[in-house]
Amino acid sequence: MVDVPLRHTYRSEGFIKQAMDQWSSTVFRLAFAHTASRVDAEDVHQEVFIRLFKNTTKFNDSEHLKAWLIRVTINCCHDLARSGWKSRVSTVEELENFACESDTLSLEAMHDLAGALEELSEDMRAAIHLHYYEGYSSEEIAQIMGVNASTVRTRLERARKQLKTLLEGKKNG
Repeated sequence: MVDVPLRHTYRSEGFIKQAMDQWSSTVFRLAFAHTASRVDAEDVHQEVFIRLFKNTTKFNDSEHLKAWLIRVTINCCHDLARSGWKSRVSTVEELENFACESDTLSLEAMHDLAGALEELSEDMRAAIHLHYYEGYSSEEIAQIMGVNASTVRTRLERARKQLKTLLEGKKNG
């Protein structure tokens, strides 16, 4: 993996390109987990890297940059959800395109999971994504989301229970 250069006072094209090469898929997957829409996730993805270009934060290392990108992605998703003019509907085509990237779940299972994730609160969805897809510990998630680690563990537990209930209901129904 290419390491992102550190301590820039400005954002060169090279810095942005390296950051995108290293963290683009993480930003997109998190945005998709929040929005459940490929188009909205692409919009958020673009906005995150525009903000990186304009930002003057000095990053200590690539993990600091990754945490910043995740926090900005979550904030952009919240901004999009609050905008009001966006419809929050995911299409079958979006799910099929996303499913093509995963060889572990069938299209039907992916559709069921996406539907169940939609039913979770944004905080629960973010915790689930950061823990299971990005591999963060509850302490790291707490720092990123600005809450206590016990709050993150509670959100994860409640989200798992809610997902289990929703997916079992789908299986039985």
